[in-house]
Amino acid sequence: MTLWNETHLQLQDAMKKEIETMREILGNMKEEEHFLIHKDKAAWNYTIEARNQLFQRLTETQRHAQRLATSLQEMVLPHSTKEIRSLEEILPRDDENRPETLSLRDQILALIDRMNLQSSRNEMLFELAKYREKYPSTLPETEKKGKISLATMQDEGDNA
Repeated sequence: MTLWNETHLQLQDAMKKEIETMREILGNMKEEEHFLIHKDKAAWNYTIEARNQLFQRLTETQRHAQRLATSLQEMVLPHSTKEIRSLEEILPRDDENRPETLSLRDQILALIDRMNLQSSRNEMLFELAKYREKYPSTLPETEKKGKISLATMQDEGDNA
């Protein structure tokens, strides 16, 4: 196996670890949403602490993947500037591992979008919870709603 192939496979492994960690973070963020909705501050705090550890692991994995991508770039484009190139530019079109690597990259981008969406949702729920704590009487209580009675009227034409 050539150095190129070995480095490329290591990059794929690093990207898979990155995806795995991002999925764990997304799951953690969904747990946060649940705890925000149910006003469970203790569980919310624990979830945030766990996420910090996950982000540390993600950062290390991303740095490793970046070093591997840079090594591949230096093998393919030894005289290029220090500007980081995209995977499409680095990976030869005839490389048998290219499609999987680009698929892994696409999964990472999709997870980033989902994490950003979940983060926005959680931020909105957090701000709503803070608002409810500060101004508890200004928002309607949904839990104290009574039963709604419905009456139906029969059309005169239905009696015929």
